[in-house]
Amino acid sequence: MKTFKIQGVGLDCTTLDYPPLEEMDFDYLFTSIEANNEEVIRGFVRDVNPSSPLITRLSFLDRCSDAVTNHIDGLGRDSIDLLLVDSGCDFVKYADKLSYLVESRLVDVIGVYNPDSVDRLKEIMSVVSNLKYVGLEICPLNFNYDLVKFIQEQGLEIVAFNPFGGKLSSWGLINSFSVSYLLEFMAFYSVLGILSGYDVYLSWKERDYLNGLIGKPVRDENLYSLDRNLSKLYEPYNKMIGMSLKVDLNHTMPVQLPDSIFSFDEVELNLGEAIEDTRDFDITVGGIEDEVYDAYRDFEVPEDTESDLAIISLFKPTVKDIIQERLGPDWVVSEQKVDEKIFIIYTICPVYRGRWIFRRLREMKIKNYLFCINNKSLEFTLLDEITQSATNET
Repeated sequence: MKTFKIQGVGLDCTTLDYPPLEEMDFDYLFTSIEANNEEVIRGFVRDVNPSSPLITRLSFLDRCSDAVTNHIDGLGRDSIDLLLVDSGCDFVKYADKLSYLVESRLVDVIGVYNPDSVDRLKEIMSVVSNLKYVGLEICPLNFNYDLVKFIQEQGLEIVAFNPFGGKLSSWGLINSFSVSYLLEFMAFYSVLGILSGYDVYLSWKERDYLNGLIGKPVRDENLYSLDRNLSKLYEPYNKMIGMSLKVDLNHTMPVQLPDSIFSFDEVELNLGEAIEDTRDFDITVGGIEDEVYDAYRDFEVPEDTESDLAIISLFKPTVKDIIQERLGPDWVVSEQKVDEKIFIIYTICPVYRGRWIFRRLREMKIKNYLFCINNKSLEFTLLDEITQSATNET
């Protein structure tokens, strides 16, 4: 009797903007270099799930070693266990860069993410000769039968995503098929199932259900067997309202995530495109802002991507390094992700008085910087500079 293929369950960490509870552990963790949320999930990846293999998506290959290094350093890991490279990348042109990732032990295994046809997968297999894993969206209404059949015939393994059809389609599919069936459908075709990070608690429960399917006999193969391609997911409406965030009086920046919620006074809504309005004062020659802009002028954008998110993943560590070097080792440099492209890089320096057992915190110096790259244009400025007296000073 045929058993479910599923052997492990992972969590999609790309949408996380908060660290999950410590008890919500997963066997595998899926990240994306362009998510730029390493600081948010570092504790979950490094401390809560230190032995869980890391599966990472990459959508460009020029400067990929820099991107991978930044990513694993930000997560506190030594390497990536499985790197899923977008099928649209030029595997032939950058074959040597892929080989370097493995030879340098930055990456253990190279896979491919979301190929759109059998022919494209064949082209990639001719370059990555030992290809074993294919990342693919698997659900009853988004199913590439030809591709799945070819993968099975070649003895490849599927790492499955979006069993509920994605955020926009999920409730319709769940209402029609049920959560149990959609999870079983994914488990029927894939060796690894990656669950959404939008609601970690629900995914934690779904993880238990999928783990219960490991080694279990299939109820009825006819329940899950499809013999044709299907693409019937929800079609989103056209963008009607653009939303912007008033970071301060001089900076109004477009917001990319439509479900972001800010206070009424911070939000600017506009019919059509989002408003972008920046009015910087003259930058001090030789200052931190000046050095960051100079560094960006010399920055080499990967030649195979137009993505601002890819540029951010490569350039943001440089910005933080510049700030750290200019302010000195007494300053703690961190970041807060406000939106896909908007970050606040905040720095804190405790000032003490006295020595030894008489040492007391006197004040906290704080500097907050706006960092954003939109349409390849950098916006970086000091937002505020604050000195706070210590509450415990006597």
